[in-house]
Amino acid sequence: MNDTDLAARIDRSFGDGPAPQPPHTHLRAGRRALLRRRVATGAGALAVLAVVGAGVAISGLADDGGGSGTGPSGQEPGPAAAPDQAPAVPTVPPLDVRRADLGPGGLVAVDRDGTLVLAPGVRVVEVVEDPLDSAPADPSAAVSVVRGDQERWSLVTSSGYEFSQPAEPGGSDFAAWAEQTAAELPGNSDADGADPDVGDLQQLRLVRFGDGETLRAEPGTTVLAQTDDVVLPESFAAPDDRTAAARVDHDGDLLFVLARQLDGSDPEFIVYPQTARTGATLTSFLSFAATKYEDGPGGGSEGLR
Repeated sequence: MNDTDLAARIDRSFGDGPAPQPPHTHLRAGRRALLRRRVATGAGALAVLAVVGAGVAISGLADDGGGSGTGPSGQEPGPAAAPDQAPAVPTVPPLDVRRADLGPGGLVAVDRDGTLVLAPGVRVVEVVEDPLDSAPADPSAAVSVVRGDQERWSLVTSSGYEFSQPAEPGGSDFAAWAEQTAAELPGNSDADGADPDVGDLQQLRLVRFGDGETLRAEPGTTVLAQTDDVVLPESFAAPDDRTAAARVDHDGDLLFVLARQLDGSDPEFIVYPQTARTGATLTSFLSFAATKYEDGPGGGSEGLR
């Protein structure tokens, strides 16, 4: 027996084998295999998307904690819910603000257009806009300001009036203070011609003459501005007499002082409060004083006394 005969006998031992399946049977099997591969591929893709989605969600949560990412659907994340507490006192006033040098002791002023003017280094704590209801003719503002460790409450007008005091202790209501101060504004009552009572002020020793026509502050007084250019009617002083004027702060009160030394006499210091009629500058005060020393009704030698 050779190798060819052996191979033929082995083939015959297997017989014809199983009958062949119809063609459509193989087609169905192939389609089921393809479906299984697609399902497996889709499941894998979903798994990947789930992982990516989880990562995005975690990233979004992280962003909500202070990042700058966007929320769902590309929307900006909304603000975090605020705790149930009273809002902080605003430190930025609801007015336009500019900075300017307001001179010695100057903290705050208001312009004709209502703009708040702050001296360098001054921080606003609270503002009551136009408490005198005088805008637009003469805008006013009540302002709580801080410079350094000192807080002061001021009421100012665009015409130059200023009333200022240290902040009231014990968490006092600034808005209530502003309303009351506006109602009782020193100088408002003299708008119809009545003068404030200045008798007690004449007992104060606020300044003294220095060299020439300069003024020096006494203890407890700060000279905010002074001038030797005092041009008033001769009922106040003669042209050759020694004269000066100053705007001073005495224990938080803003006052003006007219100083004179007539020929052969001791110096005199006439004190007058800063009011709506005097304004807040030496120029406006001296203009007011000139009317008080003119001859005629309301003027004369008594002047500001």
